[in-house]
Amino acid sequence: MNIYNYFENRSRSFLIMHALFFNLLLASMDYLTGWEFAFSPFYLLPILLVTWFSDMSAGMIISVISAFTWLTVDFLNDHPYSTPFFALWNMLARLFFYLIIAYSLSIRRQKEKYIVSQSRELERSNKELAMSIADLEQFTTAASHDLKEPLRVVSQYLQIIEQRCKNNLDPDISKFINSSINAAGRMDTLINDLLDYSRVIKKERHFLSVNCSKILNEALNNLTVTISQSGTVITSDPLPTLSVVESEFVRIFQNLIGNAIKYRGQDTPRVHISAKSKEGRWVFSIKDNGIGIESQYYQKIFNIFQRLHSREEYPGTGIGLAICKKIVESYGGQIWVESEPGKGSTFYFTIPK
Repeated sequence: MNIYNYFENRSRSFLIMHALFFNLLLASMDYLTGWEFAFSPFYLLPILLVTWFSDMSAGMIISVISAFTWLTVDFLNDHPYSTPFFALWNMLARLFFYLIIAYSLSIRRQKEKYIVSQSRELERSNKELAMSIADLEQFTTAASHDLKEPLRVVSQYLQIIEQRCKNNLDPDISKFINSSINAAGRMDTLINDLLDYSRVIKKERHFLSVNCSKILNEALNNLTVTISQSGTVITSDPLPTLSVVESEFVRIFQNLIGNAIKYRGQDTPRVHISAKSKEGRWVFSIKDNGIGIESQYYQKIFNIFQRLHSREEYPGTGIGLAICKKIVESYGGQIWVESEPGKGSTFYFTIPK
């Protein structure tokens, strides 16, 4: 155990007694050496000791005792004060100095204790949060499995019924069965997307310095078939190198570009990707010439499972932009859209440098 911990764990009375003993020891040495030898700075030591490891009132008690002790030793040593008033003034000046030191140190100590207590509280909260997240992940995994299994059974039996009785089924019954199978498939997709959303930010994230042009190319490779079938023209400016989780940025580009292609207009789809440095952050933009978005939906589209169109018009579960928002905000950035119906949209997101 070091000296700091020794005093840190002692009681207030113990510290005051040690400070008084130290004060007496200093007074004895001061008396033996005479008033010519400047011992005054050492009287601060017991004051600092008690103030730091106990409290302000204890420090002020020792300050008063130290000032009187110093004056007493001066008189015992026949200090050549010109008048008694000057001796009293000298003692009061010393006392004022000691009290200022004790007060300042006490305030500093209180702030340090507050910071330490807040740090411990934050550490405890983080541990509880980590445990809650782990429990939630286990729950979502188990719940998704338990939800998907009945859906799979229902879908399989409906398909069996359709195959065995297809020649004897009424057209309406056949339509109902197909609708039920499709609904089970959509529910399965919805569960998968919800599980994907809960896992989008991993507990252990490996940040690497990667050029975003490389990440963009990977996202475009994943969208090769969609780009080819739609005839989309993709262009981009030089992109910066950032320390990021590569898979997360691939997902951002893939979701935003995929949406630009999905919600295309009558003209040849065009998507342009760029990034600009602005006020300590990188501002990325994905601009398209698609159908656009009305201003009242600018915020709504980033909420999970929020859709502006029916599934018959545009397939999907409405989770892609919510995933983008979650990833961007985990980096301390923001994501938003600017659009004009019929003329296209530009999605922006920022990443701090």
